[in-house]
Amino acid sequence: MTTEQMIFYSSGERWQVRRIVSDLIRERGLLLDFFLRHLRARYRNAMMGFLWAIIHPLLLTLILLFVFVVVFQTNVRGNIRQSAMEILTKVIFWQYLASSVLSGMQSLMENQNLIKKTSFSREILPLAASLNCLVNLGIGMMVLLVVHILLIGTPPWSCLWIPLVFCGEFLLTIGAMLLVSALNVRYRDTGYLVEIGLTFGFYASPVLYPLEWVQNSLARAPMLLNLYYVNPVVGYLDMYQKLISGVALEFSNTMMWPVVCSIAVLLIGAVVFRKMSATFADYL
Repeated sequence: MTTEQMIFYSSGERWQVRRIVSDLIRERGLLLDFFLRHLRARYRNAMMGFLWAIIHPLLLTLILLFVFVVVFQTNVRGNIRQSAMEILTKVIFWQYLASSVLSGMQSLMENQNLIKKTSFSREILPLAASLNCLVNLGIGMMVLLVVHILLIGTPPWSCLWIPLVFCGEFLLTIGAMLLVSALNVRYRDTGYLVEIGLTFGFYASPVLYPLEWVQNSLARAPMLLNLYYVNPVVGYLDMYQKLISGVALEFSNTMMWPVVCSIAVLLIGAVVFRKMSATFADYL
């Protein structure tokens, strides 16, 4: 790290939450360095490299279709091609969230020697991990476009809203990463809880199935249905499914709740991370 990349604080200002944005802007070069280093390390010994970002979601989609259509003989909505596109879309965005949270959670532990010896904004480490996962998401989006053209045709104009919806999921992911990465330094059981939570979240979110199945099953249990909607990922995946199917989004509480939840998680994660970062070196 060069002298220009280092930030020197007074004891009273060093861990103030309001400094996060200005610190990150000032250290953007360091963030880029970490991002490129992690990206190279991730695929250094992988023979197929970035191809795994293409193969993984495609294989998972095929497996899910086989299980539901062939094994359980479930009637898919519409035709199987449209169902495949919807599942692939939700798999790609779920994988981004899950992989970002897991890699961000371990980022501080993997760079503990650097944290002990160097002064810099600790938020850079989980953010660099998230940017690496963002590269995979970009590849997945290109795969999604190609597959849609091959199976169905030109994507509907509603797909142009997908990046806007993703902005909400991105805030949710960053907030969750900051929170669990900070907690993982002090409480090592956090990793096990996060893995269990992501496994539960995969099945408690409409990744494998359309949201309509849950709505029909819980039509007579509105309290359980409302509890299901508490998960903000449910709203995001439902919006992705509608947009890829050409359905226009309608303003509703189920659309606004994920956004509100994302902002809340981001603020909580940022505050907890910055407050706990003062003692990271003591626990590593």
